[in-house]
Amino acid sequence: MKVILDNGIVSLTHREADLVLRLSRSPPTQLVGRRISPLGICVHGSCQYLKDRPRPLDPRLERIGPIVAFGLALWLLTHKDLRRTARVRALLRYLGDALTAERSRFMGAEAP
Repeated sequence: MKVILDNGIVSLTHREADLVLRLSRSPPTQLVGRRISPLGICVHGSCQYLKDRPRPLDPRLERIGPIVAFGLALWLLTHKDLRRTARVRALLRYLGDALTAERSRFMGAEAP
């Protein structure tokens, strides 16, 4: 199996990929997989920068607002015709477990 990290759009229907990570409210009906996590967003910035514009004196970024529900979720998906393929199932399980373990970060929690 080959892994490609790309921001481009690929079609599972046209078999341009076996698995994808997608941001969506819900996946198309021809795709199956796992909802990894809802996404949360919040504003980050240097508090010093906000106080002393135009130049930041302290480059560290800090959360300066609340976490807000983004309305989208991160999904790990495959085409429904591939869901029983052993290599696809194994990678779905592995990536799904690893990504789900990071759910709090996708929802906006601070990094450890």
